[in-house]
Amino acid sequence: MILGIDMKKTTNIEYIIMILALFFAVFSDLLRIPSTKISFFRIMIPIIIIIVIKNNKLLHKYYFFLMLFFLVSFVQVLSYRYLWGNQVNHSWSHYLNYLFLYFEIWLIFAMIKIIYCKYFTIFRYFVDETFIVFTIVIAILYYFAVIRVPSYIENQNNYSCIFNIIIPLLIAKGKNNKICYLFVPILLLEMLWGDSKISLIVALIEIIVMAIVFVAKQFKNYSAIIIILVLGMIAFLVWILSLDIYINGYNIKIMINGMLTHIKDLTLYPDLGKSLNVRTNTIIILIRELLRTSFLGIGIGNSVLLCGLFLPNTLNSITSNVGISPHNPLLEFISDNGVWAIILVIVLFVFFAKKLIFDSKNASKGDIACRVVVITFPLWCMSASGLYTTFFVWIFIAYVLINEKNSIIQEKLERGYK
Repeated sequence: MILGIDMKKTTNIEYIIMILALFFAVFSDLLRIPSTKISFFRIMIPIIIIIVIKNNKLLHKYYFFLMLFFLVSFVQVLSYRYLWGNQVNHSWSHYLNYLFLYFEIWLIFAMIKIIYCKYFTIFRYFVDETFIVFTIVIAILYYFAVIRVPSYIENQNNYSCIFNIIIPLLIAKGKNNKICYLFVPILLLEMLWGDSKISLIVALIEIIVMAIVFVAKQFKNYSAIIIILVLGMIAFLVWILSLDIYINGYNIKIMINGMLTHIKDLTLYPDLGKSLNVRTNTIIILIRELLRTSFLGIGIGNSVLLCGLFLPNTLNSITSNVGISPHNPLLEFISDNGVWAIILVIVLFVFFAKKLIFDSKNASKGDIACRVVVITFPLWCMSASGLYTTFFVWIFIAYVLINEKNSIIQEKLERGYK
């Protein structure tokens, strides 16, 4: 057994290929042909497709949802183009590019499904054995590529989102491996030095929520205790935000109050000299368009074009050749896909919130950490310029969703036997 791979079993060549593809996906910003968008992961896509086709019996529902998504997105793009988006510079090549990005994410989900169903024990062992090494690599990469040499990698803020996943998992693993606790303050300091304000604030919230759950688990009335503690945490955060606290020279209270006021009134910031102002304006633009189109969705990729239309390209860090990143992947997803995306997000949030509040008393610390990360996703994802190619996020989400579904099936089977 080497790194979770049983070399005696030749059938595990499929597993080795998928693990290698996932590794290339996670580090696709670095592992690519220089000065191109051709990453090693994308080079492996034809092989991945063969593996996916080979395992079609496991993925029949995945195929259905992929075809349905293609159909719905095509209708949305056409509808927006001819009914609402006359001002937007539509491009079919732009649409196909975003369709490919969604297809890559679908491949990630498909691979995780195959691995979970056929190689779960090996994969779990592999993750446990390499988690600390992965944390060290990400921490070093963030230090040199974000703090020491800014803009060395594409989408630096996306790596702070990976920290928002890693930190709760480190806390969960800390009981069995004390060195995990050591990395938590290191990652927090790196986010502070890297000026990842949103991710840093959310990471602190994640730590507080984890502490609340672990404390509540000690009491018989777990759900009541956790609700009381969560309400107390919210009150504490409101009080904290009422104070004049500065992070890297920014007054957090003034920043948040100003942002919320502009979003509530749907009025744009006239000054685009600050990153937060541009991010707030993109939120307002997308909300306006959602209301104008009756929440039907404007089609994948059109949020970027829309923001590029209404905002001048004043900040190179958030611009692209075809528009401006909304810097809010969740809102971009909702704006592009409309009402079905809103329903999906609400259902997932309510499901994981319910699991955390009512079903976590006897859950493992790892499951609790995963639920905390998913619940806080709407907050920490705002740190990213876009999550389409931040594949570690999708690997994690795919694993959590598949694992929770499997747990539900197991619970139903156990109840059926009783």
